[in-house]
Amino acid sequence: AVRAAGVELRTGVEIVGWEDAEAPRLIDASGGSHGPFDLVVIADGSGSQLRRLVRPRSRAPVYPWGAVWANARDPERAFAGALTQRYDRASTMMGVLPIGCGPAGDTDLVSFFWSLPVAQMDEFMAGDIAAWRARAQTMWPQAAPILAQFQGAEAFSRATYRDVRTGGWSNGRFLLIGDAAHGASPQLGQGANLGLIDAVELAERLTPQVAKSVRGYQLARRRHAGLYQFISRWLTPLFQSSGWVGPFVRDWFFTPGSKAPGARQIAAYVLTGTLRLGRTPKVLRP
Repeated sequence: AVRAAGVELRTGVEIVGWEDAEAPRLIDASGGSHGPFDLVVIADGSGSQLRRLVRPRSRAPVYPWGAVWANARDPERAFAGALTQRYDRASTMMGVLPIGCGPAGDTDLVSFFWSLPVAQMDEFMAGDIAAWRARAQTMWPQAAPILAQFQGAEAFSRATYRDVRTGGWSNGRFLLIGDAAHGASPQLGQGANLGLIDAVELAERLTPQVAKSVRGYQLARRRHAGLYQFISRWLTPLFQSSGWVGPFVRDWFFTPGSKAPGARQIAAYVLTGTLRLGRTPKVLRP
């Protein structure tokens, strides 16, 4: 669709800045120039290298907890159909998420993740993987076929999260969207959904009157994304922390709360990215 519209794609280009804010030309790492553009949309994630150029006072501290993760085969489809997690309070957590069949399409794959403080990631990567595997298997025997596939720490990648606060998403002809604008912890798993909704909303609202379009876009999106940021910010200590108060509140509240009338419907809205205050883009409405 992009090519059909005559849009030129330039891949493998690292943008490091720009010149002429009124008719922006993007500058890449080799000094090359691209543009000019009517609107520059910045979507380089929670670790954005360009966010501070748009919103100099923005903050995006790394959460103290993160995770390591790796993909594995699930030929018996033991974990098909749903995310499954195991907790010991909030200090120990692991989960298995089905992710489809991969490029070959012949074997079901899952993504396995293990929660730990960011400060302990180096220790995990250099540690005794067999001892860790035994510990994890004791906690979750059903995951043994998945755990057995990890013979070394090199199988794992690191995941860190940021609590992004910008005070605004735009500055002139520059606009932040997705995690670059409103990154949060992944407790609700909605980062990709919110980014896609950003793109749909922006496409629906964009007109030749760029400044007016951007203002309307932000008015429509900030309450929705802000709601998810708020919920994620307060849920994180309940699911990833070293204390006991958070997980106690979690177990005390969520177990009976999940059985209350309407709770499943609310959870469905939350976990599909559709819980919102205000207008929903037409193309996303039921």
